[in-house]
Amino acid sequence: MASAGSILVDPDHLEGGDGTVTEAMRLWSCRTDPVQYNEWQSLYFHLVRAGYSDAEAPEDESAKDRQARIGRMCHEIQEEIHGPDYLALAVKAKKKAGGAAMPEREGQRSSMPVRQITSGWTTRLNRFCSNMRLSIQRLQRRWPIV
Repeated sequence: MASAGSILVDPDHLEGGDGTVTEAMRLWSCRTDPVQYNEWQSLYFHLVRAGYSDAEAPEDESAKDRQARIGRMCHEIQEEIHGPDYLALAVKAKKKAGGAAMPEREGQRSSMPVRQITSGWTTRLNRFCSNMRLSIQRLQRRWPIV
């Protein structure tokens, strides 16, 4: 597992892509909680250094234009996968993970603990099922089955 700043990158999360940064980030996002822009930017540069191609980058792109493009990519992919409230979910996930907590992992330090890998739809389905279980439990307490 490689570390890109405060982001853990599990190579399994990137399998099945076409070798581009955009596809790798989309695959990674499907398997992790939403993140804020700084973590996204860190992941982008980690993938570029790892050899992923940025097919959308123009030849003469300035640093300012690249940052704007990375920001748009972050917003589009995160919103597509995690929904329009992805930023609120990212803040909650970071707070839940302990912010800057850095657990030891086989002699390597990472800034976020490994989390359960779920996509946005899986998370929503789990939340729905959890709510249904609570509703069923309330009904069973009110009208016990004898």
